[in-house]
Amino acid sequence: MPTKNPTFVTRAEAQLLKAMIWLANVKIRSTTQVEERCAREMVMAGYIATEDDFKTIKPHEVDRFREDQEELRAWLVKIAEPKEGDRAALVGEVNDFLKRKVPVAVRGDDGQRRFGPVINGLEAIYGYGVALLLDDERGLGTRLARCKAPNCGRFFLDLHPKGRPQQFCSDDHRMHYHAAKRKEERAKRMNK
Repeated sequence: MPTKNPTFVTRAEAQLLKAMIWLANVKIRSTTQVEERCAREMVMAGYIATEDDFKTIKPHEVDRFREDQEELRAWLVKIAEPKEGDRAALVGEVNDFLKRKVPVAVRGDDGQRRFGPVINGLEAIYGYGVALLLDDERGLGTRLARCKAPNCGRFFLDLHPKGRPQQFCSDDHRMHYHAAKRKEERAKRMNK
């Protein structure tokens, strides 16, 4: 069961989760768009030394990134809107994925030796990010949601929750949603 008081998320993990959520929501136009943004985020997080260390694909293979995005979205839906049996199946699927796609290594460029994932490509970002969301000790999966506004469905992750769980990706969507609900309720009252 997820813990009520999630453990600390490192700066690097928060940066990786930010990149993963961006990937889930972005309209992919080119390989360069995705590679530049994700490489920059992983350099800032300290997972790679330079943007040149990030795995790239040929520009005409942009559909591979779109397929990765669809896989990520399907996984995030299973976390944000779980159905019976989703979690156990997803844990198995993500474990298999991590074994194939996310190598681990001892790093120590700064004199400190640490064992951890090698996050040098798109699959590593979203595979490890989803694994962080599935980690019961962290409780991050309960902080993932989809915007409730009609025609939105964007994913968001609240790493610093205050009060009630967030339900909308923006204040604008929250206000539009509630205005539409009030209009709907008035119409129902008028038809009685």
